[in-house]
Amino acid sequence: MFADDTSALITNKNLKEFKNTSNVVLTHITKWFHANQLIFNMVKTNIVKFPPTNTVCNPLIIEYAGKVLTEVNNFKFLGLQIDKRLNWWRHVEQILPKLSTASYTIRKLAHGLNIDVLKIVYFANFQSVVEYGIIFWGHSPNISHIFFAPKESNKNYGGCRF
Repeated sequence: MFADDTSALITNKNLKEFKNTSNVVLTHITKWFHANQLIFNMVKTNIVKFPPTNTVCNPLIIEYAGKVLTEVNNFKFLGLQIDKRLNWWRHVEQILPKLSTASYTIRKLAHGLNIDVLKIVYFANFQSVVEYGIIFWGHSPNISHIFFAPKESNKNYGGCRF
């Protein structure tokens, strides 16, 4: 739980047991919300399945309180875009425009500001974005789109050029 976000991680190789456990967890979450005068929003409740690599999986259908939870391929968790394959491409796609804007801003400011002010701008607008959650997504092969300039001068990854 964090602020208004609640997440549950449930694992089980047996589908029937998984569904039962999911319903028990959802019941506990619903009771906790009710006891704390909060509303459990089933419309915003999603499920994501993290299958082994290179496996084809049938859709996961979990019903609770007469409604079917929506299975999604990716979701946002505390500012990180997480997808079912954990390849972090969606997260990289999300931060590339921010980094491109930060790079552009720094280039434009470089002509009129001293190095100390430029460092403040860099740390506030570029490094903070890159470092957030990097312990999770930093192993991704897609990280090269962030840390390495394209070899071909006409290539443009998400508008981000350094």
